[in-house]
Amino acid sequence: MKKIMYTAFVGWLLWPLSIMAMNVGVVDVTRLLQEAPQAKSATLALQQEFKGQEQKFIALQKALIKKARRLEKEGLAMSATAKRELEREILNGRRDLQWQEDDLKKSLVSRRNQELEKLQTLINQVLKKMGTEKTLDLILYNGVAYHNPALDLTDAVLDRLGALM
Repeated sequence: MKKIMYTAFVGWLLWPLSIMAMNVGVVDVTRLLQEAPQAKSATLALQQEFKGQEQKFIALQKALIKKARRLEKEGLAMSATAKRELEREILNGRRDLQWQEDDLKKSLVSRRNQELEKLQTLINQVLKKMGTEKTLDLILYNGVAYHNPALDLTDAVLDRLGALM
């Protein structure tokens, strides 16, 4: 029992020494996700992909505003039936507009998440390769209170991501 306690105590005392011998790198993931060329190209691709839907949404919104202005200007001069019909069209248009807005947002968030997942996978692959090449024991993401700038691998990762484009 004393031998086990002694071994555990010695291990506890030597543990800080083993940490000092570790090769560590730090990466600013937020910066990678913002500055990586793949992130910029994905943003442009998403803008192009959803451009048509956004244009349709804006056109529907303008048509609805036009109908609302018409009701406001001509409402008093309209027959009750015509006024009710226009009010119903405006109400249905608002409902359709809200539905399209929700659908557009959901689709955009889903696609953005897919592109983000691809980029995160690529970043992890690059980090694993760099870790092996530089014989690093540990690579830390954000959430580190302080790190020596010499340990920062962010620029090197960005360079490698740029080379993959």
